[in-house]
Amino acid sequence: MVNPKTVLIVQIGKIGDMILTTPLFREIKKLYPDSVLSVLASELNKIIAENDHNTDKVITYKKNFQSTFQLFFSSVKNQDVWIDTKNNYSRTSSILPKIFRPKLSLGFNFSKPVFDIDLKDYQTGNHATDINLSPLKYFTDKSYSQKERIPEIDIPDSIKLKTDQFIKKDSNSANIVINISAGDESRYLQKEKWAEIILGIGKRENIKIYLIGMDRDRDIIDYLLRTTDTLKVNYIKTENILETAEVIRNSNIVISPDTSIIHICSAYNIPVIGIYPDLKWNLEKFYPLSDKKEVVVSGNKDNIADVTSAQIIKSFECLFKSVS
Repeated sequence: MVNPKTVLIVQIGKIGDMILTTPLFREIKKLYPDSVLSVLASELNKIIAENDHNTDKVITYKKNFQSTFQLFFSSVKNQDVWIDTKNNYSRTSSILPKIFRPKLSLGFNFSKPVFDIDLKDYQTGNHATDINLSPLKYFTDKSYSQKERIPEIDIPDSIKLKTDQFIKKDSNSANIVINISAGDESRYLQKEKWAEIILGIGKRENIKIYLIGMDRDRDIIDYLLRTTDTLKVNYIKTENILETAEVIRNSNIVISPDTSIIHICSAYNIPVIGIYPDLKWNLEKFYPLSDKKEVVVSGNKDNIADVTSAQIIKSFECLFKSVS
């Protein structure tokens, strides 16, 4: 199809999934600058798409009949191109293009063909950004560069000004941001180990340590603040993922389990220590894309509970040396 007037990208997953889809927004807009680029988003992840300068419309979708019915009164109808890069079976992904009948649909087919173009034939790598960029291979038959694989997150000036009150880069010290939260219990490290990590790396005079995490984990954060009070560790409470992204953007090193925080680091090329379970496919798909990184892999495929504080401290020393 030459110069489609409308393109819809479906991304109704988690925040991290949306962040890793932003390279597709950018490259599609480069390819078809005059097209109207719409994103079908979830309530959770829409904030990323709504603030992306490459998107023209964002439609919020809930996985229920009422939300599907409401789409009939939105711009989801009559799309020239429909793109869904979810590469595992989804009933929603299978149903929506059948209902709204775009002129051309691209996605991953499984037992029954749903999409006109099967993106399995155009996938060039196993990382999520490679999967998300597979439509470009169909449209252009060209390979994309490492730079084109990097996510983008646009942060409003109002958030930059607000967050500047809590953290900003200082040439005399390094900002170390530690994220203790995750979307799944299996990605949590024990609070005692976090305390050991903070005490282990906090002995340096030229670093400032900041904690971030979800409200539901405030008890863990309070424990860490009490346990490490001699180091003057700071907690930054953020209201949304864009505020968190601005904190990350002003950091020098980030330590985090496998969450969207890793992908925010990739967007700003922030050195990061990522903590992962021993799942090969998961590591391949969500590996950090920052130039400088350390990856600590658990000995267990189900969780990261057996990762030791000594492993994280060792990785920090290596990364800090390379950054310095």
